[in-house]
Amino acid sequence: MSSHKTGVSVPKRSFKKAVDRNFLKRLMREAFRKNKYLVDNNLSHKFAFIFIFTGKKIVDYQQVNSGITAVLKQLHEKEGANEKECK
Repeated sequence: MSSHKTGVSVPKRSFKKAVDRNFLKRLMREAFRKNKYLVDNNLSHKFAFIFIFTGKKIVDYQQVNSGITAVLKQLHEKEGANEKECK
């Protein structure tokens, strides 16, 4: 079970229909769920994540997944470097 907290947000200003906002939020949650192993097993600290969709158009799962994966990999690399410095 993950010890990290997560949240997702899609602004109403960009997507007026709740159906569109909910669809994008589901995509972001699923992308994080499938890639949370990048931070669960490798980081010693607990984190709170908030993913905010800033695009203006509805995108497919592949784009959302690649964006979230890139962010989690960057965090993993940065935290790995910080832990090495502390030792």
